[in-house]
Amino acid sequence: MESSALQRLGEFLETLNQASDLEARCAEESTDPEVQRIVQQLNAFLDKLWLKDFQLSAKQEMLEKVVEIRTKEVHEILDNVSSGFLIALPDETVLDNYSRSCQRIFERAELKGQKISVLMGLNERQAGHFRCCYDQVFDPVMPVELSLGQMPDEFRIGDHSYRIQGSPIFGSAGLVTKVFFTITDTTELKKAEAENALRLALLEIVRQKENFREFLFETSRAFEANRTRPTEHGMRSLLHTTKGNLGCYGLHDLASLIHTIEDAPQLAWRDIQRVEDTLKQFLNVHQELIGISYPEAARAARSVELERLLPFLDQLQALGTEGDRRRATRDFVKKLQWVPAGVLLAPLRGLAARVADRLGKEVDLEFKGESILVDPERIGAVFSSLGHLVRNSLDHGLEPPAQRGDKSRRGRIRIHCTETAQSWRVLVEDDGRGIDADALARAAVARGAVQADAVATLSKAAKLELLFLDGVSTKSEANLVSGRGVGAGAVRDTIQAVGGTLKIDSHVGRGTRFFIEVPRPRDE
Repeated sequence: MESSALQRLGEFLETLNQASDLEARCAEESTDPEVQRIVQQLNAFLDKLWLKDFQLSAKQEMLEKVVEIRTKEVHEILDNVSSGFLIALPDETVLDNYSRSCQRIFERAELKGQKISVLMGLNERQAGHFRCCYDQVFDPVMPVELSLGQMPDEFRIGDHSYRIQGSPIFGSAGLVTKVFFTITDTTELKKAEAENALRLALLEIVRQKENFREFLFETSRAFEANRTRPTEHGMRSLLHTTKGNLGCYGLHDLASLIHTIEDAPQLAWRDIQRVEDTLKQFLNVHQELIGISYPEAARAARSVELERLLPFLDQLQALGTEGDRRRATRDFVKKLQWVPAGVLLAPLRGLAARVADRLGKEVDLEFKGESILVDPERIGAVFSSLGHLVRNSLDHGLEPPAQRGDKSRRGRIRIHCTETAQSWRVLVEDDGRGIDADALARAAVARGAVQADAVATLSKAAKLELLFLDGVSTKSEANLVSGRGVGAGAVRDTIQAVGGTLKIDSHVGRGTRFFIEVPRPRDE
């Protein structure tokens, strides 16, 4: 091969090495066959390289175009869906890649940097609960799903109701770095649910009309008693008891009103009057169907069943003297208004079913001693207050099915009525997680209900009695189910008002029992 040809070939390769593309080609006019063969092979090789480079460039451009198209499509979707999508950092602040519908939902033009709890319009108590649960999402000690599931997931803005659900976004280290939120408008769903709930409530009231009439009579008396001497404790107890009884008949809107009023740090009688006025308005609107006015001046008379009348007539015929017959007649007339305990307990079945469904729990509510006759004048308010104990058992006591261990998947709440010559007795028990007396004592100290040095000397039984103090609860967050630490105290107040007693016994992992005893009228 000619040395000059080799020199020109070397120069050409150096030129290629410095070039930014592969379009240049080697041109050699040498007649040497070997040189011509090398030049041809070199140019063929360059053609291959150029073709591969072109294909790679074309593929890159195509992928970039696809990404551009896909990104545009995703933005078109996000900008037109009715649900909201946004991503929040550990400090609750929103990133800028949110869907346009979020601006409409939260009624703000700019969401970046805003905190989720602020956007939701939560009050101070709700926002505190939200922040506590949200912080736990980024804490590897707590299960992420549990922390997300405990966050408030419903809020209202204007006339619209929304549900917000979070999903964790994990970083390279396997820890949660952000949370992806989906916001859904539930206004129409809530409206349909409310209409259906109202229909069911009206059916329940009509089905238990006499029991509902009894509830209204007791409620009007309780309102009147508090109206003359309103106290903070008395008003809160009245509200909580009324809320529980409204729940027995499925009147959740009225119960929600009370729950909102209970949020106030200080109650005024106008707040209580607002509840009574709303109850009156409800009855007036549905007067044609229900046929009950409020308030009623006297307890409604009940019909006398033949199975109660016939034994009395047989007894009267067997008595020998006129005095005995007169005393037996007075006693029978006095007890005409007495009713089987099961009649007063009946509303609790609907309450238990609704609360269990709301909490995702399974329960069997068992009654025993339903046929025992009781004086509604004396014990009616006590039976009405049992709704507190049933709700507390469902909310605080019974575990979700997956957490009941070797116990039956379905929890059990049993109400057993008995009587003696001197009193009526009611046992309310569940087979739930029980109450940790020491934890209850710590909660009482934390809420300022009792001094720490006083708690240190208490027995387990005395610590359990702390449950009846105002503001003391085994649960930190109040809701329509659990209340605000006044439920058990309200029950005891009601029982003590008729000279009765309430005792409690509980064992961790085994359940809780409440023992109620109410004396019979002295002149029986």
